[in-house]
Amino acid sequence: MHDPLRHLSGLRALRERLQALPAASPERPALLDEIARELLASRPAERVRLPGRQRAALAGFVLVVGLAGYAFTGNWQGWQARSPVDAGELMVQRLADRLAASPDTARAADWAMLGRSQTVLGRTAAAVEAYRRALALQPEPDTLAALADLLATEQGGSLAGEPAQLVAQALRLAPDHLQALSLAAAWAWADGRPAEARQHWARVKALAPEGDPLRASAEQGLALPDPPRP
Repeated sequence: MHDPLRHLSGLRALRERLQALPAASPERPALLDEIARELLASRPAERVRLPGRQRAALAGFVLVVGLAGYAFTGNWQGWQARSPVDAGELMVQRLADRLAASPDTARAADWAMLGRSQTVLGRTAAAVEAYRRALALQPEPDTLAALADLLATEQGGSLAGEPAQLVAQALRLAPDHLQALSLAAAWAWADGRPAEARQHWARVKALAPEGDPLRASAEQGLALPDPPRP
């Protein structure tokens, strides 16, 4: 049976370990991943809805960034006052409130972080708005690809229209961006351009490390037989 108090105590211990590590410690990424997994585990399964092709990577990334860049700089006592089930939502609400209170000084990275956080919580409309605010300040490949993926999910998986345009913009800024390449491959395949899709998948396979879900997806795409010609 899940014990909320024991879970919160475990999160506190992980936080203390993180604070004791030097900023450049090679142990920090793994520890942040562990904290992210613990926070996700504290949420009811039906509330964690991760749209798009990069569900696992997105979930880990948003909470790692959120914890490292925002939540740990706040008041930890505020976390103790709430159920650990609500810890992720509390972190996101604090960030949203801070940006709403000072929109003129908010950075693109802040809005992008909020967009990723809202995506993890399944708040699509809020995530889209946050991503658009981030892009209005500074077009970044990560944000462009994330918004494209989210909009495509809302379109039933189709990248037609704005999602494809966002992917193309991301690749103009960063031709080797893995998520953008993966989305471009999916769109090319769905649009009847298998040769172009295979080029993108081959690039992802060449760039992504072993074990990366995008590499596995690219390998699956490269193994697909050519669609029949009309």
